[in-house]
This record gives sequence, structure tokens and C-alpha cells, in this order.
Amino acid sequence: MNVTGIIAEYNPFHRGHAYHIAKARELTKADYVVVVMSGNYVQRGAPALTDKFARAKMALKNGADMVFELPLLWSTSAAPDFAAGGTAFLDKLGCVTHISYGCETEEPKNLVNLAEFLLREPREFSLALKKSQGKGLAYPLAFEQAFLSWAKENPSCDFPCTTREKFHEIFSSPNNILGLEYQKNLLRRQSNLIPCPVPRMGSDYHSPDLETCFSSATAIRNAVFSGREVPLEQYMPKTAADLLPPQKYLLRENDFSQMLYYKLLSESWMGYESYLGGSPFLSNRIKKHLELFSGYSGFCETLKTKDVTYAKISRFLLHILLNITTEDAALLKSLGYIPYFRLLGFKSTAKPLLKMIEKQGDAPL
Repeated sequence: MNVTGIIAEYNPFHRGHAYHIAKARELTKADYVVVVMSGNYVQRGAPALTDKFARAKMALKNGADMVFELPLLWSTSAAPDFAAGGTAFLDKLGCVTHISYGCETEEPKNLVNLAEFLLREPREFSLALKKSQGKGLAYPLAFEQAFLSWAKENPSCDFPCTTREKFHEIFSSPNNILGLEYQKNLLRRQSNLIPCPVPRMGSDYHSPDLETCFSSATAIRNAVFSGREVPLEQYMPKTAADLLPPQKYLLRENDFSQMLYYKLLSESWMGYESYLGGSPFLSNRIKKHLELFSGYSGFCETLKTKDVTYAKISRFLLHILLNITTEDAALLKSLGYIPYFRLLGFKSTAKPLLKMIEKQGDAPL
């Protein structure tokens, strides 16, 4: 029996997600498709557009057989820990045979090769990477420069993606970066999960505009909050669009501005270094600029720098707001990342799979 796992946010569920589920089922000949989905908060450090149960129902009505919740700590973490939590979850279910993820490269094999390279990272490359990061470059660009420099000095290296164009293709896409992290974790865990990358259809992951019927979740969120009438059925399956509540009930980070400001003010005397994603630099930067606070997203813009991205700041502020500490992350890792399974929904036809998970799973359901 083949069971294919997908790690997702579905914020919101759109036609590209429905295509991915259908294509993954086809390519892997899956009897069941299981989704591990972020809950009420997502990786960019913000609340999901709508609640986890509505989004799980969207997935179940459009091809998924079962939806579990990825623990909050991993769903709000950067790509390495998001991927580590997701792959650990699929492994621990005890019955998943394949993992499928979206990618934006014509040569998915490059992700596998690069993951293998990262796990045996040569010392010369590590030094080149530190040098690039020391210039204030964001991690993807620093990695790209360091790798191309290393590859030029080591022409016999067995990694085929040595041209700037192909390498840039990988590191310019969030989907590719996540796919790379999934591959790294599969290798690190010596997992038996078989990877099944599916090339993305339609708009770029972060494309802000509604362009085709396969528009990005970012574009759909922007359109919903623009205040104009948007025919969502063009960009989302109707069964998913019907589950999206009216705009006034949808959430975004600025809805938490007052709570965040109160939390930052009340703890400014002690600093914020203990929270997940924190550092003395970020803690001091928040205290220094707190008087400029005008809202959640505006404060992220104020705090970001050349080498600290908006997303990193937003995640850190969310961890402060939700009391998620570095110690919490260490504890969860010591428990194998996934100490429990939280089921959000399943189809009646997936009852045999549920019984199998109860019997073979490596965590309580």
C-alpha cells in the first residue's frame, strides 16, 4: 500500500494545491494522501487567514484523505526546523511511503544532489559561506556566492548544478529551499520516505498579483484584503472558496498589534533573548526602536536590516507574543520533534489508515 505525505500551510487552499495533491497521488500511485498542515499560525510569522479546521476541510474536499496539525513550534519556524518537524511527523506515522513537495526547478534531481553536498559540507566551503555572510548578505545569496566560489576552485566536484543560472533557480524560490530542507532531513534521518517533487504550476510562490487560475496564496491574500470584489472561484476550488469566511472575519498580523506592543513594553526591562529566534542584537534593536512602534507589520519593516529579513523578524515577534522560547524548542527536539499526533479531519474512506496509524504510529493519537 502506498501512502503519500504532504507538508503544507494551505493559507488559503488554492487550485495549485489541488493540482499538487492530484499529481502526487498519480505519480506515487497512492492509496491515501496524508497532509501535515500548519495550524492557526504559519511560517511567515503571522496568523493563518482562517482557522485550521476550515483549511483542513478545504483539503479534504479537494483530494486529501487525512489532515494532521503540525505542532505550533515547527509551523512558525524557519525552513530548517519547519522541514525537520514535518518530515519527522510523516516518519512517525509509521505508514507513509512517499513525501511529495512542490518545486520550481526543471531539474528536481539538483535538490537531492545539493542536499547530499550540504550534509558533507567541506571546510573550505564553510569558510567561504561565513565570509559571504560577513558581508551582510542574506543566507540564500551568501550561500549561492560561497558555493559558486567553491565550485570554481574545485572543478572536479560531482555536483552538476555549477552554473549561476541553475544555482540561482534553486535559491530564489521558497519552494525549492523547503524542498532542499526536506531532502536534507530525509538523508539525516536515514528515512525510507521516497521523495516525489512536483513542479509548481502557474505564478511564483510570492507573486503578489492574481495572474492566472494558478495564482499564489500571497496573491489571493492580497486580493482578499484589498477590499475589492474578487471572484475567488477562479483561483480556488469552489468547495474551498465557499469555506472562506467574509473578509471582516479573516486574520492578519496587524490584528495582534496592540497585544504585541503591550507584551514588548511589559518585558522591555528584561529583554527578549530567551524567545525562539532571538539574539542580543535583535533584543537590543527592539528596545531601541520600541518608541517607533505603529503596528505589527510596520515594526517588522522598522527592524529589518540587510542581513535580517522581514520574515525572520516577524517569526521572532510572533514567538514573543505566543511565549515560545528556545528552551521549548530544545525540549521538543529531545522528544523526537513530534510527541503527539493531532488529527484535524479525515474521510470516512480513510478509517483503515487511521487504524493503521493507531497501531504502527510512534506517538499517541
